[in-house]
Amino acid sequence: MTETTYYSPASNSFYDSRVSTPPSDSVVVSDADYISIMDAIHKGARLSAASDGTPQVKDAAGNVIALASVAATASFGPVETLVQQATSALQRAASASWAAYGMYGETPPETWQTYLTALRAIANGTDKTSTTLPTAPAS
Repeated sequence: MTETTYYSPASNSFYDSRVSTPPSDSVVVSDADYISIMDAIHKGARLSAASDGTPQVKDAAGNVIALASVAATASFGPVETLVQQATSALQRAASASWAAYGMYGETPPETWQTYLTALRAIANGTDKTSTTLPTAPAS
């Protein structure tokens, strides 16, 4: 991509001049910025135009993200609540417990029962004091 990537604030879109003529309001976007922007979008950021017409990305709270801060481990999408995390973890843990024990007619060990009960309490809102998920059983 040698000076071929453009951003149009009016359409909030990128254009490749090798494929089509960019709109008249377009600005050139460097390869490094384009890659960082695409990486941030892939991680949940939203594309928008800055006041000068250049592309910018924002996190779920609407904060502008510095392109240099887009790291491999970054996440810019909405943060899951503890209840959402517990609900997802409960679905995975219940499935794992069933596959390891229930489908064979066995009772899950007490560590699994305690874990599932704790997740269910967070997920259904009866546990309002936990701030983190319980630790999953080793086996």
